Amino acid sequence: MNEVTTRKFPYPFKASLCICSDIDGTETAEDFLAIQTFLNTTQQASLGQGLGLEIGNSFLPNRVQDTFAYFSKRSKDREIIKTFIQAGYIDCLHSYGEETFKRQEVIKILGALDHDGCKIKTWVDHSTVPSNLGPDNSQGLGDVPDSPIYHADLSLAYGIKFAWMGRATDLLGQEAPFTAGAFTRIVDSSHLWPSLKHLLKQLFKTVLSQIGLKRLAIHRRNHLLQPTGLRDGNRILEFIRCNNHWHKPMPSSLKLAYMLRPEALKALIASGGASILYTHLGFFNPPDLIPSQTRTALGHLAEASRSGEIFVTTTTRLLTYCLTHRYLNWAYHCSPEEAAQIVIKHLDDPLTGPRQPTLEEIQGLTFYVPNRQKASLTLGEHPLPHLIRNAKDHTGRESISVPWSPLSYPL
Repeated sequence: MNEVTTRKFPYPFKASLCICSDIDGTETAEDFLAIQTFLNTTQQASLGQGLGLEIGNSFLPNRVQDTFAYFSKRSKDREIIKTFIQAGYIDCLHSYGEETFKRQEVIKILGALDHDGCKIKTWVDHSTVPSNLGPDNSQGLGDVPDSPIYHADLSLAYGIKFAWMGRATDLLGQEAPFTAGAFTRIVDSSHLWPSLKHLLKQLFKTVLSQIGLKRLAIHRRNHLLQPTGLRDGNRILEFIRCNNHWHKPMPSSLKLAYMLRPEALKALIASGGASILYTHLGFFNPPDLIPSQTRTALGHLAEASRSGEIFVTTTTRLLTYCLTHRYLNWAYHCSPEEAAQIVIKHLDDPLTGPRQPTLEEIQGLTFYVPNRQKASLTLGEHPLPHLIRNAKDHTGRESISVPWSPLSYPL
């Protein structure tokens, strides 16, 4: 059998998970560093033995209260945020903040980010602040040209490519077909009535999306992201977050324990899908910055990552991988001796049109091949010399991969 196909996730993973945390609730630089050190390193941290997971975070330019923010009164806040953006561990801009009302203020923020060498590709709406892009759930005006806070053109020119605009799903495992089991797993017998309501609501959203209700279009195919038109005529890649907790309001670090319970991780692996979990790591119950049950659940996630079951990375990196996997244009030729020659032609980017992907965009990309030792991969006219040649996985097939470069913790 000389067929060559793409593997859904980097070898050897069966599913993927991202924890996308809104920064509100994290009030000090010390709390931010304690959380990230525990999540991202294997050091003995104040919260316990570090997990070594590639979990990112977000930031706000300013806050109503003078808490951890880019433009706080403490210069160290800006330096820490700058350092973590450049390292890739802060990868989401959580709106322009509660105190930003005018386009000129956005120009100042973007100018400061550019000056500091900080590039962010992912936008996440925040509560109901004016700069939000979502027209209904988030009540934003950021993409309305005659609004004083209109900024969509500036934000996209700066580099914003992906946006969360308030859409959430109860289904665990996007980029996978709808199944009856995916819906029935929403129901929790320990919390029967609220979980039943969430099941009915999810079914309702799915049905309405199937019959063409535009504002629920992202639910139609259970995709993680899709091209979406903004009100100013620009287009962005909208993504959906998963809130699989039976009690929806204010996802928190305490609720994250339930969202990552063993049954949920097993269901995600069984789905063969990818999910971006919606949470606020800084919302906690004193005296625990991250409650003990959540630290235990995160430990289970770390084990699933180390064992090659669940691919864990940041929001932007997962969305970039998903974009590349879905829209890559490639071809192959396989000789009778099972020597597969794979050529990446271009990326059919729905925002820019066809273009050659960067090496960063194709990292982790994996192709099933008949013989890993004889396979080659070319990007345009340039052979890629440093391929990883993988033994058979759970499907019984060999593969080759473009190496995935893990982030390096900056402190």
